Amino acid sequence: MTARPHLNPYVAGVLLGGLVFLAFALTQNGICTFSSVRHFDVALLQALGGRHPNHVGYFAMTGTSVLSALNHPAISMGLGLLGGAMLVAWRHRRLKLEVLRPDAMTVRTRLLLAALGGALVGFGAAMARGCLAGQFLSGASLLSLGGWIVALSLMGTAFLMARVVRRIWN
Repeated sequence: MTARPHLNPYVAGVLLGGLVFLAFALTQNGICTFSSVRHFDVALLQALGGRHPNHVGYFAMTGTSVLSALNHPAISMGLGLLGGAMLVAWRHRRLKLEVLRPDAMTVRTRLLLAALGGALVGFGAAMARGCLAGQFLSGASLLSLGGWIVALSLMGTAFLMARVVRRIWN
């Protein structure tokens, strides 16, 4: 089974714009997977430990019970994004379990670096009270100044870091 070719970037951009529009139309929120992770974390903490999340200001705003934390549109959106991405990858024969890494790096090192990067991004998203992707997609599509600052910052940083990462990868 060979993988199907990638989607035309212009078509993908139009589809992504439609997804952002649907997210606003159906949930009155933008796209942000961090919010769904936060609501799931609160429900898990409440199920395991009781009342602790209700006394932490950051977690208290998500709801006072396990059901109210799980009954948030962000949970459905996060599960839909994950399920939809997996479905599309499966349909295009690209769904497989693999660890992409440079030849000089072990799988363990790659997974540790990925976990460290994920933890740093998660901490930054918690400090900023939202994720970069949500701010980039939702904020920029609403023409908010903050959204465009994030969009330009992300693109500029990616452009500047591409050469460094390429040297490490090769």
